[in-house]
Amino acid sequence: MDSMNLTLAVFLVSMGFALFGLELFLPTGGILGMLALSSMIVGITFAFKQGLIHGAVLLAVSCVGVPFSLKLFLWAWPRTSMGRKMTVRSAAAEETIGNMDSNKALEQLIGKTGKTLSELRPSGIVDFEGRRIDAISEGILVAEGLPVICISAHGGHIVVKPVNADNLGALENTQLSNLDFN
Repeated sequence: MDSMNLTLAVFLVSMGFALFGLELFLPTGGILGMLALSSMIVGITFAFKQGLIHGAVLLAVSCVGVPFSLKLFLWAWPRTSMGRKMTVRSAAAEETIGNMDSNKALEQLIGKTGKTLSELRPSGIVDFEGRRIDAISEGILVAEGLPVICISAHGGHIVVKPVNADNLGALENTQLSNLDFN
């Protein structure tokens, strides 16, 4: 009778491992995971009823086996044919938006000057060499008709600042220093 309970305990813990494995493959909403956990708890309880050493061994096997099995699964899953179909792969460098031909053309505008065709609040339209391009200012309002310089191009848009940005920065700092915040 004692060996029967120990066999049942080992069977229940093994069944728990199997149910955890199925939970990873089947969309059950955690039902199989809860059954696996319950099976392992009952199996470990039976093992402890047989003796402290039997219970401690089965508990140690479970505490080491579950994380090890999960790590092994996460390593092996993307390498299987089903895993390759179900996992998201990162885009190759040549497939990203920043490497599209239109965005590479925008990078050639860095350092060139243009003229705003609309107010930049902070986005608007800028004319660069006869081309109308969507642009974003550095966070300041830029009036229509002012010359701007392209300082960066990324993600399909360009960032511009007024050509006389140093004078505007000094003016803004002067206005802020004259305010009384008390």
